[in-house]
Amino acid sequence: MIKEIDWLLNQVAVHNVALRLEQSIISIQEKAPHRTDLISKMKDCQDSCNEAYIFLKKAEIETRIAQSRNFDLEVINLNLKTELEKVKEINARLLDNATL
Repeated sequence: MIKEIDWLLNQVAVHNVALRLEQSIISIQEKAPHRTDLISKMKDCQDSCNEAYIFLKKAEIETRIAQSRNFDLEVINLNLKTELEKVKEINARLLDNATL
């Protein structure tokens, strides 16, 4: 299972790359505005980084929801197992009394 810190570290890393690209784009636009081919490719890369960041945020939220639901289902399952054992005991007693 992915730990919370791993989610955060990866989100920060992707966001950091996007920010570095932004700074590089600004620098190239100032120093070599004729390099539209390079600027365009870098903007595409920056957009991809931003999309990856958004995906990571959504995946983190969905993972937390799934983990919470899983925990709830585990509690329900344990309660049902306990209830089943009680029913088995009652059933066994009833069968013992019926054969007397």
